Amino acid sequence: IKAQAQSWGDIGGALTTARGIGDTRSRDLALADIVEAQAQSGDIGGALATARRIADARSRALTLTDIARAQAQARDREAAAQTFTAALAATRGIAEADSRAWALRAIAKAQAQASDFAAALATARSIDDTGQRADAVRDIAAAQAQVGETAAALATARGIGDAFRRASALTSIAEAQTQAGDIAAALETIDTIREPGPRTVALADLARHLAATR
Repeated sequence: IKAQAQSWGDIGGALTTARGIGDTRSRDLALADIVEAQAQSGDIGGALATARRIADARSRALTLTDIARAQAQARDREAAAQTFTAALAATRGIAEADSRAWALRAIAKAQAQASDFAAALATARSIDDTGQRADAVRDIAAAQAQVGETAAALATARGIGDAFRRASALTSIAEAQTQAGDIAAALETIDTIREPGPRTVALADLARHLAATR
């Protein structure tokens, strides 16, 4: 079906084939492949319509997240926000708590990568599992640092209660500062990292950068 949709361009035939699959999981996987082909061809409307046919709530949420990511990359931020909202709505149908938390973290990370940090933080805060919530906030801090929003990234990182995850977020920020050539700021961030492992990683990254730029 994936080849039918991508290589042959026969989306209608692929959809007909997918509808004929009796096993729900297999049908959902086929529909996700079709969504990918539609999105790659620029048919976002078709991709959204196909995604809504996916029965499994987790798979539907993640597929909608992929579409929202594509919309954000195409700089259609309003449409991306609407699709992220649909993905979040789909997570409410996920019965298993761990699976729902994982999906919400994936959405928060995608929102952060789309530079919609306020929405990403709101999604992260909605995660019941403390570990997944902390991981989501760590992902957001790293994304903020990657686009140069260092002050916001540091504030986000400092709000992480788990010491190791906070240190990991600070390491990502220091690495972004290092790559941007702001060595003084990177050293200042590294000085706030208390966990030995992440601190060593950040110092090693800084040393490699300095060696490569000499």
